[in-house]
Amino acid sequence: MTGSSRHDNGNDDLKATVEELRRSNQELRD
Repeated sequence: MTGSSRHDNGNDDLKATVEELRRSNQELRD
């Protein structure tokens, strides 16, 4: 993850990470 020079996109990166975590949890449940 590279975002040291773009702190404005910090929230976007977090959202993307959360989305990935949600998908992983869904797969684990199945």
